[in-house]
Amino acid sequence: MMRLPWFGFHSPKTIVEAAKILAAEGPQAMPIAGGTDLLPNMKRRHQTPATLVSLRRI
Repeated sequence: MMRLPWFGFHSPKTIVEAAKILAAEGPQAMPIAGGTDLLPNMKRRHQTPATLVSLRRI
């Protein structure tokens, strides 16, 4: 069973808050909306963002 690598997770409530988090975290941060492509790619280590920023609550 392939496991996800460790990553930080943020769930901002506004687009401004999301933009600030993404800017502060830099290129290792990635926005996530559904994750149907990202999560399997993370398991395979094709993409390994240090931080995910959920857009679900926006």
